[in-house]
Amino acid sequence: MSDQHTGDEASHDDPHWEAFVDCFPPEAFAGVAEGLGAEPRPKVLSVLRSWLLPEFYLFLFNCPGGEMSREERVRRLEERRDAAVTLLKSGSLSSTMTLEEALAGATPDNRLEAALQGIADQASEKIRRLRSSRGRAGRPRKDAFLQLAADLARVYKRLTGEEAKEPQWKGGSTYGGDFYDFVIAVERCLRDRVPGVRDELPVSSGAIGDGLRKKWTTIRKMAGEKSPSSKTQ
Repeated sequence: MSDQHTGDEASHDDPHWEAFVDCFPPEAFAGVAEGLGAEPRPKVLSVLRSWLLPEFYLFLFNCPGGEMSREERVRRLEERRDAAVTLLKSGSLSSTMTLEEALAGATPDNRLEAALQGIADQASEKIRRLRSSRGRAGRPRKDAFLQLAADLARVYKRLTGEEAKEPQWKGGSTYGGDFYDFVIAVERCLRDRVPGVRDELPVSSGAIGDGLRKKWTTIRKMAGEKSPSSKTQ
């Protein structure tokens, strides 16, 4: 993938895409690389950018805050689905190597297409269910981050080849674990680059650990995992 031209084609369909991409130059992902225990080399940053940009973009569509009516939630899901389809059509986010492949100098492939197609299909199914239900469909605050955590669990597995594991509680508000460190680094990247979403993010690293542990079963299901993972790292 050429970072210089990332998203050019997608911007023809979504005028917000190009401005969004400009918020995240490759160097914005240096902290994420370090959170994964990798040196922030240019190819590593490019790989992380290609994996995380679509997740960040879709996260924005899940950040209205407060309670939503069924109609509003359907509209948001339609935006999520359409954004995934736009990125699929653009063909501009195909550099989806694992960290190991990036460090070894491998050639990019297009595995991201399957991930984006899954996002579009999932949104379509949720839209179908909402339209067939009755009444209002509210959503608690911070649910956007819950969905992002599930998306990050999938990304983490594709990047590292390892299952995301529940954070380890170390006492007080302190947590540890490889996946937890990854989520912390991603959250900081988002917080620094898109200040407008801060109200939808946990208030501290301890709150992230609390939320991940409390909602771990839900996160696993949302990520498409069929069985709980070990709590050990």
